[in-house]
Amino acid sequence: MNRINLMDVDFIIPVRIDSVVRIENLLSSIDYLLTHFHTNIFVIEATHFNNHILEKSLPNEVVYFFIEDLDPIFHRTKYLNILSRKGIGKYIAIWDADIIINYRQIVESVTALREETADVSFPYDGHFYDTTEIIRSIYLETSDYSVLNDNINKMLLPYGTDMGGGAVFIARNKFNMSGGEDESFYGWGPEDWNRIEKWKKYGYNITKIKGPLFHLSHPRDINGKLNSEWQTRHAYNTLTHTQFGSIEEIKKRVRPVVSKRTQDRTKLHIGCGGCLLPSWINTDIKPNSDEVLYLDITKPFPFVDNSFEFVFAEHVCEHISFDAFLSSLHEIIRVLKPGGIFRLAMPTLDFLLALYENPTETQNSKYINWSTETFSSKITTENHFDLQDLAVITFNNFIYNWGHKFIYSIKMIENTLTLAGFMNIERCAVGVSNHIELNNLEQHGTQIPSWANEIETVVFEAKKCDY
Repeated sequence: MNRINLMDVDFIIPVRIDSVVRIENLLSSIDYLLTHFHTNIFVIEATHFNNHILEKSLPNEVVYFFIEDLDPIFHRTKYLNILSRKGIGKYIAIWDADIIINYRQIVESVTALREETADVSFPYDGHFYDTTEIIRSIYLETSDYSVLNDNINKMLLPYGTDMGGGAVFIARNKFNMSGGEDESFYGWGPEDWNRIEKWKKYGYNITKIKGPLFHLSHPRDINGKLNSEWQTRHAYNTLTHTQFGSIEEIKKRVRPVVSKRTQDRTKLHIGCGGCLLPSWINTDIKPNSDEVLYLDITKPFPFVDNSFEFVFAEHVCEHISFDAFLSSLHEIIRVLKPGGIFRLAMPTLDFLLALYENPTETQNSKYINWSTETFSSKITTENHFDLQDLAVITFNNFIYNWGHKFIYSIKMIENTLTLAGFMNIERCAVGVSNHIELNNLEQHGTQIPSWANEIETVVFEAKKCDY
């Protein structure tokens, strides 16, 4: 079946793996989502050491983070807040690691947010069924949703018929305005009900979609129950204060989450790596800090049309296929405002061919010698090969190393930008632009010598039409 586009949704799933069963459940839940949807899934594993079992088991489409946590109590609310800052989708799905929900219910739930008939949407009606171990095993063997639906009368409702946790969608701005998760909830407890009571006090429109949620059974440790008298008393006192306190009292306890990364920013930096640009939204497929947001440019961007005045990508697009590059250009045009500018910096086939065709030219020979001495095996520097041979080694080294997938000629870059719909395509020098916001952006020259970067890098600026 064709997968449904939910790229404006970030599913956030914090986990602590306490058994093989939990890994199986998580993988099954994620597999169900990815079978039906193109979407963003973020998993954070927090435990005392990383054995890499979960990391290696997850599909490549899942963004995985690990945090060392020596605390035997799993502070789930804290990790939900951390994960909420990793994505940039318009909507957040707070998702348990062990649940299966009919994909049609999920679509209906997200549609309610998209159409603004709800601020918060539960993709089920409060019936939270625990599958039992036997039904869970049969489902894991078959991945057949009907196994769950056909055996619903054999399952228990451990929380009655009005459960408020497990899965919920909320508009990101509403989540942030209400202060995100209440981190005073430490360990297992009634934070799901507290969340709902808080959202009611904020006046959010909350809806529930008809249909059940299925919870894949698993053993429970200290993090699957209230773990002490103190924790029980504290958790339920907090819930009581939320239920019976005024909105003014609640707002004193929670502060809106203001993201400086996205607030009023109209400049998008794609594939930033460790080179963050102040006042830009910095994104990467492997975010290395909380200041970097996740973005896979081979997929639809989680931004609305006409969002940005400027988009910048440096030494990124040669790492994806030609088809993916053309697709990403269409996305860049879509999210640029009319008249917006895309600045693209990337290496070219022209410079590689020049190395071979004219290796004795001063700058070319300098680049060849630097490249072979820095990146090639020792045998290449022991006078076994002449300069043109070294140019061949440099050429192949550049093409096949560092994850490069497609190296363009200057002419092909221009033609591809034109094909995507850009206009006023102009060649620029590294670090130089007629737009003050685009001057001195390139930082690849901080990772290799600046003179080498100027040899291998070509820069273009292209404009989206004004209407």
